[in-house]
Amino acid sequence: MMKSDVVRRSLLVLLATLCAGCALNDEGMSARSLLAEEAADRLAIAKLAIEFSYLLDHGRADEVARLFTPDAVFENPQQGLRLVGRRSIGDYYARRARDPRTTRHVSTNLHLVFEAPDRAVGTRLITYYRGDGNGPPFPAQPGSVGEYTEVFVRGDDGQWRFALRRNELIFANRPKP
Repeated sequence: MMKSDVVRRSLLVLLATLCAGCALNDEGMSARSLLAEEAADRLAIAKLAIEFSYLLDHGRADEVARLFTPDAVFENPQQGLRLVGRRSIGDYYARRARDPRTTRHVSTNLHLVFEAPDRAVGTRLITYYRGDGNGPPFPAQPGSVGEYTEVFVRGDDGQWRFALRRNELIFANRPKP
């Protein structure tokens, strides 16, 4: 069993234990099962966010498109960038994968609001480290700190994907592009 599966199961057991005597709602679902479903969805969305950063940071940016819905929107206002559709987003990241660049994205403070069972809106704080050219090591200072605003949608296959990603720069260590 993978470590992530163990963590997920442990969390679900904890939630079930905490809510062992919860009453049924109008649909016949217990609060325990609703909490367990939401916890599983939160973990799946967090995993999606981590996978995005991992692919970018490990030279696999050309694989990022699969994390988006077919009609997704990606925006980066500081760059004047607005891409619509998985293909456009994929092309952008495939070009990026060819740049001699080392990055590390440190993502924290995931805040999620579920608007529907298969749709959530979230924000995350992102600290971005970047080194251009051959390396590392690079100077240990963040290139920027920003906030991602994201819409997550669960597809017919049960997988969560990005329907919208908007990068908003809050602090910059580099001049605006």
